[in-house]
Amino acid sequence: MRPTLAAAQVRGSLIQCLTTTYALADGSTRSAVEGFLGHPETGVFRGPYLRIRTPSHKADDGWQGHLEWAPGFPPYRHQAKAWERLSTLRGPARPTLITTGTGSGKTESFLVPVLDHCRREKARGRSGVKAVLLYPMNALATDQAGRIGEYLAQPELAQVTAGLYIGDRPDTDFRRVMTRREEMRGSPPDVLITNYKMLDLLLQRGEDQPLWEDADLAYMVLDEFHTYDGAQGTDVAMLLRRLALATGQSRPGQPLGTICPVATSATLGEGGPGSQGDGILDVAAQVFGTSFSPDAVIGEERMSAERFTGEVDYELPVPPSPKEVIDCSGGPGVEARPDLLDLDGLAERLLGRRGLDPFRLGRLLKRHDFTHAVLSLLDGEPLSEWELRDRMSRFGYAWGRAARENPRLVLQALSRFVALLSAARDPESDEKRPRPLLHIEAHLWVRPVTRVLRGVGPTPEFRWYEDDRTAARRAALAAPPSADEDDRSSGGWPSGDARRAEAQPGSDTAARPAAVHLPAVYCRNCGRSGWAALSPESDPQRLVMAQDKVWRAGVGRDKRRIRYFIAATAAERDEALNALTGARTAPASGVDPLSVVVLDGAQGTYRLPAPADREELQDGWFALAITEPSQFLNPLLTG
Repeated sequence: MRPTLAAAQVRGSLIQCLTTTYALADGSTRSAVEGFLGHPETGVFRGPYLRIRTPSHKADDGWQGHLEWAPGFPPYRHQAKAWERLSTLRGPARPTLITTGTGSGKTESFLVPVLDHCRREKARGRSGVKAVLLYPMNALATDQAGRIGEYLAQPELAQVTAGLYIGDRPDTDFRRVMTRREEMRGSPPDVLITNYKMLDLLLQRGEDQPLWEDADLAYMVLDEFHTYDGAQGTDVAMLLRRLALATGQSRPGQPLGTICPVATSATLGEGGPGSQGDGILDVAAQVFGTSFSPDAVIGEERMSAERFTGEVDYELPVPPSPKEVIDCSGGPGVEARPDLLDLDGLAERLLGRRGLDPFRLGRLLKRHDFTHAVLSLLDGEPLSEWELRDRMSRFGYAWGRAARENPRLVLQALSRFVALLSAARDPESDEKRPRPLLHIEAHLWVRPVTRVLRGVGPTPEFRWYEDDRTAARRAALAAPPSADEDDRSSGGWPSGDARRAEAQPGSDTAARPAAVHLPAVYCRNCGRSGWAALSPESDPQRLVMAQDKVWRAGVGRDKRRIRYFIAATAAERDEALNALTGARTAPASGVDPLSVVVLDGAQGTYRLPAPADREELQDGWFALAITEPSQFLNPLLTG
């Protein structure tokens, strides 16, 4: 995967999916929706955030003394520290919190000593469950079952067993991992993989009691520890105590007895040793009922850019400019057509060679000055596009100047260079277990596409209800109390005149944004769009403009009081105004001019057009009023 290009493709595909799903007939409205969704600050996306991290330090010699079984690969320094704490070769395992980042090998940090312990105990003829691995979701449990099965396929672990016990039997059969409940009840596995809800049932149901016979738990592992907060954290804490009681290992003052608690999380901390505060230790102590010493937190130790790249090879070609990167890697538009990406061409321009295998590519990229410069500049931090642009403007070569003059070009060029880094492999790894040259992440956040407002006016414009409400709350907290405070959010009547708006600074050069916004709706039948408002029974022509009340009425008994207004076209407006003078002609738009009304957002009503409406309306517009609910009218962009 090329993370930077994948993020661009996801972004483009999602925008296309939304705009295609809501097939709006009016071109200006469609363009406004696309601009609204894709806006870099207020749109549907946050990010992508790019982070490039160097590999962790390799462990020093001597780590082999903590295990009787070697996993077949040299560990990182943080893995070796975890193995030392969790090994039972020379004493009981010690409580451990593993807070290294994604892709750092957290699973191996606890799994290797767990399997080593199970292997040793089985050699002594001891059966029963020896470790419980608890995951918050079935998908995570199933994924880990596959990885454990690969380890159990090794001849040294032939006697060790594992079982996946989740709500549904998985579709995939795993090598050496039991999935049938009857089999696990008859022959309890050494390692039990489950989730906390299923573990609760396993401790209650009589048919599952054989699973705990002869159990001698040495490890209790909670993966994704950050998910166990609040009430869920309390539930899991009580569940662990019940488990220790059920297996007879609880002791006075020691709820888990001799069971060693292990927690992993990439969210609670990714700094080096000693960078975390006491907060994570206190939370772990409350959940497990066991004290954790300060050295229980295992953080990752990553190489510096200088240590990773080593000696720079200045005989390699001079770094290309951003434009050269674009030209030699497939030209413009590759982000929309990933099949046109030419990483081989980029490697030839950057390294002077074509046809490089991933390991040779990684070896040369490590020695290139451009790689060292990019790593030093980004410094392993997650950066948004704006932050990347700012960093690249301080870059050397032609990149700094281009970042100031054409930031979009620089971001695209950087994305393709990062794609080349993604294709490279660590030259010190082997083909059977290849490791990426660098840890590259692109995080793209997508907000829920729901509750969209449309400005009442001639120009289609959209905004998020949640953003509107947040801004109103902040303004209310900052402003002093006022007797004539606008109570539109509570359903009061707006005041003003759609035809007489106050002059705004700069109004001679730019149109004033709409001041009144209503829930946006569209017609699935014709593709036209407009607004929704609520009409009170006392005066049907008056409109309740409070957006939250409109939405609540749409799912309640007041649905019949909702009024829909489809924005009129320019032709429909002109025909309605001409009809006022008696100059009625056959309507070219196909709509009866007498059916056109003015949605007056300033007055909070809808009315018949007047001759004065020929002037440009603000906070009001011509619309086709639909007073009867229709199966074809739906909220716009509601998930």
